[in-house]
Amino acid sequence: ARKVAYVVVISLERVHVTLATGYYKLTRRIKDLFPEYDVVETAQKSDRLIMHYYGSLKARLATLGKRPKISIVLPVYRVPPALLAETLASVAAQIYDDWELCVVDDASGVAELDRMFRAFSDKHPGKVKYAINEKNGHISVASNMCREMATGEYVALLDDDDV
Repeated sequence: ARKVAYVVVISLERVHVTLATGYYKLTRRIKDLFPEYDVVETAQKSDRLIMHYYGSLKARLATLGKRPKISIVLPVYRVPPALLAETLASVAAQIYDDWELCVVDDASGVAELDRMFRAFSDKHPGKVKYAINEKNGHISVASNMCREMATGEYVALLDDDDV
């Protein structure tokens, strides 16, 4: 049962954590806990399953008659840049590409966050709407400002340290 559970963890973690170099730490932790467990072999099998799964999702997306835009609402306040990098990478990794990211920095005053959003916007032209509050209004104000920017048929809420 432990091996099966960790196969699932590896599968899910590889999709997201690999984007931020965390996979090495994950495999080391599993190897330390369960030295008899073949992490590399299981990871390779998991990779094949993941690629098959995402391939089947892409095929199903191609058959959709309607592809609504999803507005991802992301209020931000003083998030560590490493966590924000993972969050942005998880947005970019989506196979459904009819999205827009609506971001409001709630007066963080962290220049690195501004650079990160501008770089992300450059990589995804026309998909990122970004504003900076002059005064901290807290998460509800920042979220509502993000929502006002949104033009999608659906809205998804994303926290600044989620993936």
